[in-house]
Amino acid sequence: MNSKVHKNRIMRQVRRLAVAVGVPGILLMSNVALAGGGDCGSPDPVIDRQDPFCGGYILPFLSPGNDSRSNLLMMMWAHHGVPASGAGTDDSEYAPSSEPPYVYHDFRMHPYARWREVQQQESDRLSAVAASIGVAPQQLAAVRERLDGYLWGLCASNGYRASADYLEALQAADMPEEDRTALAHARLNMAGLCTNRLDGISPPDVSENANAMAFSKYLRGAVYFYREQHADAADTFAGVKEVSAPWVAEAATYMQARASLNLAQQSAMEQWYFQRENADREELDRTRALFDAYLAAFPDGQYAASANGLFRRIYWLQDDQVAAGEAYAEALFSAAPEDLLELVSEVDLRYLTDQDALAPMPLPVFMMVRQMQGLRSWPTPEEPFSAENLQASYAGFSDAQALSDLVVLAWHLFSEEAYDTVIAQTDDDDFEALDLVGFSRAMYRGIALHRESRWAQAEQHWRALAQAVREEPLWATTAELGLAIALEGGGRLNVMFAPDSPVQELSYRLPAIYFTASAEVLEQVIAHSDNVVERRVARARLLREHLSRGQYQAYLAARAIPENPEDGAHWRYSREMTDDDYPCPDTLALAEQLSATPQAPRLLNCLANVIDPRRVDSPFTHRPRGHSPGAFPNQFEGSPRSAMSVYMAVIEREDAAPDDKAYALYRAINCYLRGSNRCGSEQVEQATRARWFSRLKNRHADTVWAERQKYYW
Repeated sequence: MNSKVHKNRIMRQVRRLAVAVGVPGILLMSNVALAGGGDCGSPDPVIDRQDPFCGGYILPFLSPGNDSRSNLLMMMWAHHGVPASGAGTDDSEYAPSSEPPYVYHDFRMHPYARWREVQQQESDRLSAVAASIGVAPQQLAAVRERLDGYLWGLCASNGYRASADYLEALQAADMPEEDRTALAHARLNMAGLCTNRLDGISPPDVSENANAMAFSKYLRGAVYFYREQHADAADTFAGVKEVSAPWVAEAATYMQARASLNLAQQSAMEQWYFQRENADREELDRTRALFDAYLAAFPDGQYAASANGLFRRIYWLQDDQVAAGEAYAEALFSAAPEDLLELVSEVDLRYLTDQDALAPMPLPVFMMVRQMQGLRSWPTPEEPFSAENLQASYAGFSDAQALSDLVVLAWHLFSEEAYDTVIAQTDDDDFEALDLVGFSRAMYRGIALHRESRWAQAEQHWRALAQAVREEPLWATTAELGLAIALEGGGRLNVMFAPDSPVQELSYRLPAIYFTASAEVLEQVIAHSDNVVERRVARARLLREHLSRGQYQAYLAARAIPENPEDGAHWRYSREMTDDDYPCPDTLALAEQLSATPQAPRLLNCLANVIDPRRVDSPFTHRPRGHSPGAFPNQFEGSPRSAMSVYMAVIEREDAAPDDKAYALYRAINCYLRGSNRCGSEQVEQATRARWFSRLKNRHADTVWAERQKYYW
C-alpha cells in the first residue's frame, strides 16, 4: 500500500479531540502489570514524558511515555490500516474527557463495552431460536434474567452463545418434536449455572432416536463440565464425538479438549493466586493433542478460532515462549480490527511480561515494545542498554531496520540524553509520506530541540511538521502542541496570540494565558481573541497580577479597557472570603484607596482577602510541569505578594489598629485550616502559629476574631 494512502487511512477518521475549558478529566487506572501507568491524575499536555501517566492515554507516536500496550496497538493499527483511534476512541460512559493530543482507551472497559454489544446480539439469537422451538415466554424471560446478571467462572461461558448454539443445532436435527422440546427446556434450565447450582439438573429421558440420544449425552457432558467435574466431562464428551449428529460430534470434540485444559489447570488454582508452574504437565500435553485433533478434524469449524486462542493459554501454562510468540504474532496479523484491543492486552500480560528486552522475539514490534518500556525513567533496566545491543536484537529481521533505528534514537534521547546526537541524526529527515515510525522520529527531533532550549529551531521544525501532517488531525494537533511549547519557551507568546496564530487549540492557549503571559500579551488577548473563555481568563489574570504586585494604577487602567458584553464579571469566585464584621470596599474602590494609601493596614487585609487563591475559581488544579504550555516562567513584571505575606505584614505593623491586627492574625491562622498553607507558598512553623494564636486570644481577647478562633493548626 502506498505509504501516503496508508497514513491517510490511519488518521482520516480521528475527530474526537475534546476541548475542555478546565483541566483534563480524571483518568482511569490501568491494571495490567507490564503496561505501567503510574499515578493517574490530570496530565499536563506534554510530548516528552518518559513514563506513562495512565494506561488509557496514548501519545500518538511510539514513546516510552506510552503504556506498552499502546505502542503495540498503534503498530497493529498501522498494519491493519485502522484509524489511529483504533476501534474508536472510547466514547462510552466510562471514558473521561481527553485533551489533545491524547487518544483515550481504557483497556479494562473496552472489552466489557464490546461484550455488552455481543451479549445483546447473542440474546436476540437465543430468543429467536427458542421461540421457534416453542419455548414459553415465561421460561425464556427467567433465563434472560439469569444470563443478564453477574456470571462468574465457568458460569460466564454457560451463557447466551452456548445456549443458542445448542438450540440452533437441535432445531436443525431430525428427531421427534417432543424430544426437541424436552432437550431445549433442559438446556435453558442449566443456562447461567455452574458448580453446585447444577445439582439436581440432568438431561431428560428421550426416545431411541439417534440424534436425540446424541444431544442428550452431550448435555450430560455439559452438566459435568459446568459442575467442574472435568474428568467425567472429558470421558462423556469422548463417548459422544463419534455420533452422526454433525454439531454434536464437533462440539463434543472441542469440549473434550476444554475439559482436559480445565483439568490441567486445577492444580494451579489456589485460593487467591494462580500458580502456573503447578499446572499438570502431562495433562497439558494431552490437552494440546486434543486441540490438535479438533483442528485436524474441523479446520474451519465453528470453534476453530476459540481453539487457536486456547493454544496460546496452553503455551503460557507450558512456558513455551517460542510457540507463544509465534502464536501471538500470527494472531495479531490475522485479527479483526475490533479484536485488537483485547488481544494486545493478552499479548502484553501473557507473553511480553516474561520476555527480556534484548531477547530474540518473533516480531521486531515485540522487541520495540519491550525496549521502549526499558527506556522509561523508572524502573531502570537491570542491564543498561547500548546502541550496539539494541541494534543486535533486531538482527535477522530484514524489514526491521527502521524500527531498530527508532529505538536507538529513543535510547539517545531518553536514556543517554544525547540531544545533539538526536538532532544530528534527524537533520536530513523529510516529512514526505510520513508513516508512524517517521512521525515518531520527527517527534524525537522536536523533543531534543526543546531539551536543548533551541526554541527558534524548534519553532521552525514544528511549523514544517504541522504543515506536512495538516490532513491528519491527531498528528497535526500534536505538532501544534510542540509549536505552542516552542513559542512559549522562546518568549514569543505574542505570536501564539496573534490573529493569524498557528496555535488555535484552546487547551494549549489557556495555560499560557493563566500562568505565563505578560501584561502586554494579556491585553492582546483581551483586545483580539474571539474566544470568550480566553478573554475572561486573560482579564481576570491581568487584574489579579496587577493587584498582587501592588500595581494599583495599572489595575485601574486595566479595569478601564473596554469589555466585550459577552465576557461577564471581572472576577470569578469559588468561595466568599469577606466577613460581615470586617467591611471592605469593592475591588475597584479598594485599588483606588490603596493607590493613595498603599500601607493602610485595613486596606492591606482587604487586599489579602481579594488575592487569596481560595477566592479565585481556577480552571486548573495545578501549575503545569516540564515542557508544557503554562510551565514556563511568569513573564509578568514585578514580584507578586501572597495573601499570607500581606497578613504577616499587618501582624508585624506596630501602628496597626487592634481590630486590624486581630483580623490579620485570625486570617493567617486559618490559612492552615487544612494542615498546609492555603494562602501562599510560605512555610510558617507550627510554633509561630501557636504564638499567633496566643497573641490573638490574650492581647485581642475583646475582638470578635479572638472569640471565633478556637484552635490553631
